[in-house]
Amino acid sequence: MKTDSVGFVDNVNEGRRLIQDRVCLFKVLIILDDVDETFNFEDFFGNPKKFASGSRFIITSRNMKVLSTLNKNKCKLYGVGEMSPQLSLQLFCKHAFKKNAPPREYKVISKEIVSTTGGLPLTLKVVGSLLFREEIYIWKDKLAHLREMPEKEVVLRLRISYDALGYEAKQIFLDIVCFFIGMEKELPSYMWDDYKYHPASNINILIQRSMIKMGDDNEFQVHDQLRDMGREIVREENIEEPWMRSRVWQKHEGLNTLLDKKVFSNVLQIRLLILCNYLDTSLIFLL
Repeated sequence: MKTDSVGFVDNVNEGRRLIQDRVCLFKVLIILDDVDETFNFEDFFGNPKKFASGSRFIITSRNMKVLSTLNKNKCKLYGVGEMSPQLSLQLFCKHAFKKNAPPREYKVISKEIVSTTGGLPLTLKVVGSLLFREEIYIWKDKLAHLREMPEKEVVLRLRISYDALGYEAKQIFLDIVCFFIGMEKELPSYMWDDYKYHPASNINILIQRSMIKMGDDNEFQVHDQLRDMGREIVREENIEEPWMRSRVWQKHEGLNTLLDKKVFSNVLQIRLLILCNYLDTSLIFLL
């Protein structure tokens, strides 16, 4: 395997040209995970026929339309099915018991809970982490709750873990999913300390519940579905009037709030975070 660093490029066109110049020389393996509807293969890599013979591409997405556009290049599509009951139970137990199999007294209820998750790895991790070290009556209560939910409502199953958090942990989680994904935890922790949210312990709770992860550079990482769930919780605070929500993270909504005198006068308290980039208005939010 050949490793070749090219440093930074100044713009997208230069990056695309550099990729196209290099890919014709070597066989490459390119893996793109969880691409969305804005993805266009040729915008990034140009014509795939220019790649060296033997090159391979693996692209994953939750949106079939994204992948179907690749068919013109004779790509093969594979649907990923649910995890088997055995593997689902094993993954669940790794988070609920820190081992591969449940204790005898939890065996039946573990299988029943796993059967409600649809074999989705994220749901298995989150629900399993939520039940770690909990008494059996808590398990029975969560099982009843899961059974009440529509079969396809993944977000509702994930929300069980959010609803079980304390107030301070909820606020930290919502701040992270709205503003701090990819950001090192030290700077926002000063803010959470000031609000008496006890960030050290509550961040640890979020990690234990599999709701967030810390990257190699101590930055916050959140699964897309958990991110979307958290942002939807904030959006539901006031669907019609974004400026009345606890947080505004979309750039155009934040600017409208600041520039509209009538709207601004209705905001009781506003605080601006200018982090990393001097005027990155995506980091404007309301409290």
